Amino acid sequence: MVDKYDISRNPSDLPRSLGIVSVRAGASRQHFLSFDDARTQQESAHRQLTAYVWQQPTSEENKKEKEIEDVFSTEIDAEVYERYAIETFLPGGWSKGAGLRDALKGVTDSHCGEFYEKAVELLEKRTNYELALVYINKCLLLKPYHIPLYEMRSEIYLNLCDFQSSILSLQKGISYKQVTSQKQQSQQLIIPARPVPLSNEEKLTNDKIAFLRYMSGISLFDQKLYIDALSIIATGADVFSTFPFQVYSVLCLTALDKIDEAIALINQMIEDYSDNADLLIIRARLYYKDKAKLPLCFYDVRDALTIDEHHPMAIRMMTALEEAAKNARDNSIRMSINEHLTNALSAINLALDLYPIEAEFHLQRSVIYRKMGKFELATDECLLLFDKTGHNEENSLYQQAQKQFVFIYNECSLKCLQTGFYDDAINLLNRAINSEKNSAGLYINRGDCFISRGQITFALQDYEQALELSPDNNEIKLRISNVFFNKAEQLYKEKRYLESATELTRAISVNPSVAKYYVSRSRVKFLTDDLQCAQEDIIAAILINPLEDGCIDVLPRLFVDTTLAEVLTSPLTKYVKENLIHRGVVLTIG
Repeated sequence: MVDKYDISRNPSDLPRSLGIVSVRAGASRQHFLSFDDARTQQESAHRQLTAYVWQQPTSEENKKEKEIEDVFSTEIDAEVYERYAIETFLPGGWSKGAGLRDALKGVTDSHCGEFYEKAVELLEKRTNYELALVYINKCLLLKPYHIPLYEMRSEIYLNLCDFQSSILSLQKGISYKQVTSQKQQSQQLIIPARPVPLSNEEKLTNDKIAFLRYMSGISLFDQKLYIDALSIIATGADVFSTFPFQVYSVLCLTALDKIDEAIALINQMIEDYSDNADLLIIRARLYYKDKAKLPLCFYDVRDALTIDEHHPMAIRMMTALEEAAKNARDNSIRMSINEHLTNALSAINLALDLYPIEAEFHLQRSVIYRKMGKFELATDECLLLFDKTGHNEENSLYQQAQKQFVFIYNECSLKCLQTGFYDDAINLLNRAINSEKNSAGLYINRGDCFISRGQITFALQDYEQALELSPDNNEIKLRISNVFFNKAEQLYKEKRYLESATELTRAISVNPSVAKYYVSRSRVKFLTDDLQCAQEDIIAAILINPLEDGCIDVLPRLFVDTTLAEVLTSPLTKYVKENLIHRGVVLTIG
């Protein structure tokens, strides 16, 4: 159909009477041709509606119309076509189409060569790469299947730092080359039995694409566009399984805080490159970011040093880990002294995560667990220390752990004693005494356990053993004297006064500074008719502690018609006072 409208017009200016409501600016020619088809359909429908109104032409009218058509006919006869065929206008020696094709080929080659030389000249001068790109694009318009032109355009894009366009240019050249080879094979009816290996040229092109992807990814990574960089680098890593792509994939995942994915990828790389110390350092850094996997950081650094003992980064990281662990240990000790046990435990846990082979840290954690009352965990820490010291008894840490075991058993036994588990307490103290036989405290505690069980003889033996180890310990003397005193009280109730007096004498010999012992013995001596000893004992009790129960009440019976002042100034009081001072007793009344 002949176009009825000027397609250069603004479509929005078309009259609405033509049925056009809204046409966007820049509409194509096809929009107007479609409109003409719609208008033709409307006219056809209109003719059908008015068919009954218009009269059919008569035979005479048809005849006249045919005569008019004969007069104004524009049809060309076949003879005219043959007389003016295209061959009659071609130069001599040209066949139909061949000469024209050769002439056009010469023209395109000439222009293409001219553009190519200009582009090469600009590239050699390293100036105006944009104009060189224009020339090379013109060459491609003339020779779109010439593969070297795509490679040259890729190089121009690379100089313009347009990595994506450079990649696309190379890929387009590869696709055209594949199409050309497929056409040649189809024309020669060659069906390859197996895939043809890549030629050196194709391998070189793939290497170029890989390099461009790598550079594009690095550029985006430096701009902190990590997601875009990862998409490009990951695609390159899938196509070209090379080390740099995988490394930058790990870096991108790390920058995006996807630590688990980065660790999974670096694990695969380490399986392929098991002797690469740099990969171990990268994984160690990832482990350092993930606190749950912090202990693995140390082992990767250690393995890296095993591969290369002079690796600078591994040496620095190992030194940093050791220093950080020692600082955490020191903080733990300070907080443990101040009884901030929870914080102290967190600090020593951090120290062990940073430097897990240090046996000393286990000893400190054992101390904290013991103070927290977690005796099983404290024991486990000592056992770990034994393993890390190789069970070398001469090692100072091993000896300290042995002492720590004693403390654990002792404190655990005290817990058992408080809760009534006397047998368990005695068993724990037996273990502690087997390890440390020169600790008076252990014998004292076991003696207390025997007292609680009513085994006075065993208790007295432990107290006496403790007193031998610590002769000046007043607590031990008090325990021993109380054993004798309690036994004396029991004998007094049984009216066995002489035996009771003997036990009280033993109590006073061990601990002469307790006033109630003298009061009790004075009472027993009075009942056995030993009046002088009874008087001496009651005077001693008054000199040591005049407020002791029974002192003043017993005095009138022992000193009839004598005042307290007369008693205190008597020669007997002077004699008793000298004996007490000689035995080192502190007197209340001087």
